[in-house]
Amino acid sequence: MYGSTAKHADDEAPGMEIRAVDLGFASTAASVSSSSSSSLPQRQWHLELHDVSFAADAGEVLFCVGAAGSWGRSLLELLADRKTSGRRYGRVLYDGADVAGKMRRAAALVSDDGSLESLSVLRTLEVVTYAARLSGAADPAGRAKAVLDKLRLGAVADTIVGNATIKSLSGGERKRLTIAVGLVAPRVRGLLLDEPTSGLDSATALEVMSHVRGAVAKGLGKTTVAYVQGASGALLARAADRLLVFVEGRLAFRGSAASAKTFFAAAPHGCAMAPGENVAELLVDVANRSRLGRDGAAHARAWEHRRPRERVPVDAFKAAAFSEYEADPPFALQFHASVARALVVFARSTSLWGAGLLKAGWIAMIYSATFKNQNMNSTGAANLESLFYFSLMFAILGNLDAISQFFETAALYRRERADGRSSPLVYFCASNAATVPWVMVLSLGFATTNFWSAGAGQAPGAGWVYLFYAALAVLVNVGGSAWSQLLCRNQIFNQTSM
Repeated sequence: MYGSTAKHADDEAPGMEIRAVDLGFASTAASVSSSSSSSLPQRQWHLELHDVSFAADAGEVLFCVGAAGSWGRSLLELLADRKTSGRRYGRVLYDGADVAGKMRRAAALVSDDGSLESLSVLRTLEVVTYAARLSGAADPAGRAKAVLDKLRLGAVADTIVGNATIKSLSGGERKRLTIAVGLVAPRVRGLLLDEPTSGLDSATALEVMSHVRGAVAKGLGKTTVAYVQGASGALLARAADRLLVFVEGRLAFRGSAASAKTFFAAAPHGCAMAPGENVAELLVDVANRSRLGRDGAAHARAWEHRRPRERVPVDAFKAAAFSEYEADPPFALQFHASVARALVVFARSTSLWGAGLLKAGWIAMIYSATFKNQNMNSTGAANLESLFYFSLMFAILGNLDAISQFFETAALYRRERADGRSSPLVYFCASNAATVPWVMVLSLGFATTNFWSAGAGQAPGAGWVYLFYAALAVLVNVGGSAWSQLLCRNQIFNQTSM
């Protein structure tokens, strides 16, 4: 189903029903000391979601609203079949089928996780095209253009992404670009958005979600579930088909923004809206329990606490329709796209290698002037040996740049790994494709300049000494790169959700 072997690999997949059935989740809290009789730490569990049941139909937009916390992200990860930590119960059905383990590419989980920061020198179209290539699209450029046009980003297709220092795209455009990266994968049937309006003013947030509602949900029929915080009343009323209001992990309300006013004004809630108040302010108070009565049990009975557990039939035959989502794209495809992108990013990062050249040239000039024309005696030999070790130290310090590059691309790797677009080996090759050879060439040039300009070439057997000197400088860089990879492995590889 990847590349040109698929006849309709880039055809839009239809939306799907996403149904949560008695879904619950508990995360691990910070460990605390146990009783005085034991010195072993005791694990605590925090229940984030309680018996949550709802259904999102194809082409529908649902907003999840509640108090700030990790429950929203956890809910989306459960719906996307990407939650690997903690304890869970209940089921998530897709078109009535229980296909756990096959949904990593059928539902796109989109969050503003900083993954675009390491691609700041690329153009908007290039970012989406590389994402399409990594996802196995048959026509990556064509599909990327189509998705950008859908989200009204065609006008900025040739604009660089930029970052906090280089202002290029607006906040709303960056949010839509993040959504485009998730949506560009072939056969995506659902869109799960983690705080898609964070950091945006109310007008821009409404603009972004209106594009999602019109172009993605209604235009393409994609099922859309979004966890939103700080939403305005206009956003809730105009961009969502239904709201899911959560109070302390329980689903308190399912319905439109207009019907929420009547629901929470009735007993036992008694949360009538004040004159001039909008529904967003009401729901914030409800989610934080600041306007609910003290009888928590009465409120719980009013929504989910005593609701009979749903009995939803599971369609085993429909599970076969999701078998195409199990396999990752071919390694060769991922390798070629990731390495090509890394080389392009490095080539355009002129400040990175320009600063390296300037630093190397300046230090080499100082070293050469300091150690030039040494006498061929014990003192001169000691001075040249010092120069030798200084050069090796410069090579080792050069690997600090490689370490910083690994961490800068960590967010991008985590996202692509979760989407099934990358693997640890692909990431290793891509992260080293340009950085390590560049550091090796730079340190070798630095060592060569120092060796010959300091007059070491006058010594007997200088050629062999130089070869040993240069080989050692290269080996130090390779060893430093491997060492830095080991340092970064626990932070990047082992913390990535599969």
